[in-house]
Amino acid sequence: MKQFFRRLALYIQLDKDVPVQLRENFHHYYWDITWYGLLNGTTLSFLNYFAVREGATTTQVGLITAIPAIVSLMFSVPAGVVLSRVPKNRATFVAGVLTRIFYPVFILLPFFKSSSFVIWAIIGTTLIMSIPAMFATVGFNTAFAENIPDEYRAHVAGIRNAAFAMVTIGVSLLSGKLLTAIQYPYGYSVIFAIGFLGSAFGAYHLYRLKSVAEFTGYRQPTPIPSESSNGWILKRIRDSLIVFKQQIRPDLLKGKIGRLILLLSLLNFSLYLASPVFPVYLVNRFHFTDQVIAIGMACFNFTIFLGSLKLEAIERRLGRQRVTGLGLLLMATFPAILILMKSPLVYYGANLVSGLGWAMTGGEVYNYLFERIPMQDHASGIAWYNMTTNAAVLAGSLLGPLIADSFGFVITMLIFAVLRFGVSLAILRWG
Repeated sequence: MKQFFRRLALYIQLDKDVPVQLRENFHHYYWDITWYGLLNGTTLSFLNYFAVREGATTTQVGLITAIPAIVSLMFSVPAGVVLSRVPKNRATFVAGVLTRIFYPVFILLPFFKSSSFVIWAIIGTTLIMSIPAMFATVGFNTAFAENIPDEYRAHVAGIRNAAFAMVTIGVSLLSGKLLTAIQYPYGYSVIFAIGFLGSAFGAYHLYRLKSVAEFTGYRQPTPIPSESSNGWILKRIRDSLIVFKQQIRPDLLKGKIGRLILLLSLLNFSLYLASPVFPVYLVNRFHFTDQVIAIGMACFNFTIFLGSLKLEAIERRLGRQRVTGLGLLLMATFPAILILMKSPLVYYGANLVSGLGWAMTGGEVYNYLFERIPMQDHASGIAWYNMTTNAAVLAGSLLGPLIADSFGFVITMLIFAVLRFGVSLAILRWG
């Protein structure tokens, strides 16, 4: 912890050395992720568990998990068309608001008596809000490069990651206490309301962001289309599809780059194969309370936070390939430990180990990808990675519940553990 506060002091000192306009952007990014941590520690963390307590099957939980991947595969090209034409900050804010207006739906759901209606309302709401959420995510990632100069991006990202982890830990513990203290299911309304407030305040800070060009007084001229409105839209779609085709480049899938993208897609498949199954088992098989689940989440995020602080040193010592593979190897212990679990203490320990694994794998996967793909092929490589990852998330989220329904708890956990173990060894050997 001393290292964290030492680094935080250095970060704050660095903020004092940058122009005041940039400092404002920095602080809006810090507050944005802080409020998002409030949303993550409440609604995003507990929505699946609420669905399970209402009677959702593994297939239905898998569908909730798969929906964002389905939407991303369907709307990524239209998002590129729209966002290439409009100001990124404004587009991100508008898409963010359109996403956030659906969170109040979750607040109301605990008051409905029909469990079937509640479950399908969660699925339907998730589907609708995933469309603007996908636009918001793409816009946010693009706008970040426009709002923060290159030399400060790692600095801002470091503070955001630390703030997100710390807020998520505290809020998830608070959520567990509230869900224990308030009669079911109304405690979920309370924490979903807290999550909505966090998302709303975060939208304000998205609105206040400015591009670096605005700070210098420069304005990007807005081209005036010479064609009719409909003709211009068709032309933009056609041009974007041409660029998309140029970026895809099937030739990249031959050789080492293709093998790397395949291995990383299998990595994501192994993770999302299990993600919709764990909540069902934790609630229905082990009968864990929300307080126990919240403590487990806090343990997971705590070791993510600590692992992130040491990630740079671990990377220098082991290299990005080994860090990515060993991180997944640690995450393979989670389903294996669940087989032997006799008490919540074992569950907490499994989360501590798995959180450290995710700090390594999640923190290095993009760096590892960029390291292995030549600079001139970055755009095409990332395009392939994003497509295959979304396909892996979709396949894993839908196949995981089928495996759980077919083989039972022990065999399912063994399959998940062996798959993660096998993919980690493949990355270490052939990555």
